[in-house]
Amino acid sequence: MAQTKTLWRVVAPVAKTVRLVLAALLAAAFMVAPVASATSTYTWSRTASIQGSSYSWYWITASSDGSHAYAVQGTGGGIYASTNYGATWAKTSAPSGSWETITTSASGTVIYAVQHSGGIYMSTDSGATWTQTSAPSGPWWSVATSSTGAVVYATQSTGGIYMSTDSGATWTQTSAPSAQWYSIATSQDGTHVYAAQSSSGGAIYASTDSGATWTQTSAPMVANTFWEGVTTSLDGTHVYAALYGGGIYASTDSGATWALTSAPSSTATQWDGITTSGTGTYVYATDSANGIYASTDSGATWALTSAPASDPNTGSAWQSGIVTSQSGAYVYAAQYSGGIYGSSDSGATWSQLAAPDPSTYWASMATSQDGSHTYAGRDGGGVYATTNGGSSWALTSAPSSSSLYWEGMATSANGAHVYASQSGGSIYISSDSGVTWTQATAPTGASWKGMATSQDGSRVYAVQSGGGIYTSGDSGSTWSKTTAPNGSWYAVAASHDGTTAYAVQNSGSIYVTHDSGATWTQTTAPTSTAWEGVATSYYGQTVYAAKYGGGIYKSTDSGATWVLTSAPTANWDALATTQDGTHAVAGAWAGGVYTSADTGATWAAASIPATSASPQWAVAASSADGANVYVANYSGSIWKAAMPATAQPVVGSVTTTSVAVAGTVTPSNAVTAVFPNYNTASTSSTSGGTFSIGIPSSVTLTASDQVVVYATSPTTGLSSIFASVPVTTATTGGGGATTTTPTTTTTATPMLASTGENEYLYMVGAAAAVLVGAGLLVRSRDWFAIAK
Repeated sequence: MAQTKTLWRVVAPVAKTVRLVLAALLAAAFMVAPVASATSTYTWSRTASIQGSSYSWYWITASSDGSHAYAVQGTGGGIYASTNYGATWAKTSAPSGSWETITTSASGTVIYAVQHSGGIYMSTDSGATWTQTSAPSGPWWSVATSSTGAVVYATQSTGGIYMSTDSGATWTQTSAPSAQWYSIATSQDGTHVYAAQSSSGGAIYASTDSGATWTQTSAPMVANTFWEGVTTSLDGTHVYAALYGGGIYASTDSGATWALTSAPSSTATQWDGITTSGTGTYVYATDSANGIYASTDSGATWALTSAPASDPNTGSAWQSGIVTSQSGAYVYAAQYSGGIYGSSDSGATWSQLAAPDPSTYWASMATSQDGSHTYAGRDGGGVYATTNGGSSWALTSAPSSSSLYWEGMATSANGAHVYASQSGGSIYISSDSGVTWTQATAPTGASWKGMATSQDGSRVYAVQSGGGIYTSGDSGSTWSKTTAPNGSWYAVAASHDGTTAYAVQNSGSIYVTHDSGATWTQTTAPTSTAWEGVATSYYGQTVYAAKYGGGIYKSTDSGATWVLTSAPTANWDALATTQDGTHAVAGAWAGGVYTSADTGATWAAASIPATSASPQWAVAASSADGANVYVANYSGSIWKAAMPATAQPVVGSVTTTSVAVAGTVTPSNAVTAVFPNYNTASTSSTSGGTFSIGIPSSVTLTASDQVVVYATSPTTGLSSIFASVPVTTATTGGGGATTTTPTTTTTATPMLASTGENEYLYMVGAAAAVLVGAGLLVRSRDWFAIAK
């Protein structure tokens, strides 16, 4: 190659094919081994279990080994099943109803569930199909079965106790007296049965002959308290019963005698559910006032477990069922209007399971640059926030009611400035990370949809469905309607400084502005299309747009041209991308979540467990580097994953003198300077991102040489070009020593600001450098680069 001098931007970017050829030739010239791309692995975890008021968990049951678990919801809810120790859950085909309790055989195959004012249903195939038994209509309250599922007992809240000895085919009323029967338990063979009354001063009855005769036990009858739960060991000898407003009692002789255990006992104690292991050694009980207690010595001593006292998101207490495996190792407990928790170490540690939240209607989401601060808006609810990467969520003070629909959400890079818009309402602003909110001066009563903001939060965009596009240049203090035409605007995305923004219409076109909303131009993207999502990279060069009932399109030239990606046809709704535009995540309405790690060239289905019969992925958000990616199911929960690491764009300035290259970078990455003849010098940028790199004494700089500076993220290990600093006067470096001919101090233009994204720097061989990413051939004395 000829000894040409370096100019970063002398021709327009070349075509992709030419760029690849140049890269190949360059690599061959230096005998460079191919640069391996990062392996895409996505592990998704459920981060929020915020449930509305429509459905509530009522009871839970599990197989003897804990592998199969089933939970029922009341007030028109369904029955959910897990066959992998609670890791994933799916709604069964059971009809919706006011389910009260559920029980299962030892194998988890035969299941019985009762509706309060309906019938008793059963499944013989682990919940795949359900049939209503011949049992009369309720009001039913509890149900229990033998280990085989052949013998079943069911109690009425105001009536008697019924039983079936032929797997639910026929039912007969036992001789037990009519009462408010609340809880029932049976031994594994069905011969020993115990039933507790929920009325004030109620009693516990026992049968030792398979329900033929019943006897009132000596368990205390205490006024103003009532029995909430009863449980028994497999052989029926060990029995435990929990008294609401009292204590926990135990019997070791099949209910003949009872003794108060050392569990907390007072009128303030609100015992609710109780369960025991096969031998009666492990006992677990829920106290809705304090948490979950455990005993590992047949009730002799008790300790409060590490399970939360209440749901951290809804405040719901433990007012539903609790169940343990035969060994006592696996425990499952449900909160009335919260989540389902599980323990696999006998209650020592607990984790929230991936159970569904069918009444949580997530409609909008935004996350900070690092993903730590994330905000999510509910339809018919409020705005929730996490400031610890999704570990916990809390309802903010933003207005919350069943008539409010939060459709748009945007946040600044640091998560301090938050904007949220209501469909048919107003726009609200928070400048303290969601702690307090004020109503914006933007028009009220409009059908506000998507929102977007610059990284500093000063430039904000908000779109209306059936209206226009509004913008604010002063952090939401004042608003003005832009020149964009009225239309069915649905979503909007903005570049880091807010200068470039893209807005999509639900039944129309995609528009772009490059002057902060002053003027808008219709792009060449397909028209008359149901666009529902849009996401853009840091500088607005790479853009993705999602079509409902179609595909995902992308543009890599700031919206000038568009191509259809290989994403499958689906009802796309949610869309997000990283700052460099390389990684993208998209969610479909009843169609799953897909991710791309190669700028949309290929897409892969995410392995997120289904949380309802038809997951409706409605919103998505990504941190700048993709380390924190969130997706939310309109009829489910919020999930989080980490995409493969990407280098973040670096901005700032660089100057060079005869002795050093100095400057400031944002973010504060480690900085390296590459001099001619492969000489390098580096430093860790600290103190607010400032750095100073001495010019090695072995380096002789010639006028018009280039000193290339790049930054390496300490978290991802990836590098990106920061600047190319021209040398205006010949000099010899001294690493701090005085020289006779100093260079002229020059402030460099950050490379990413002038040439776009994906300018990744790779050191090859003996400190040679190659920039891979496509674009323009660059050479400085004896090293070369390809820059986009």
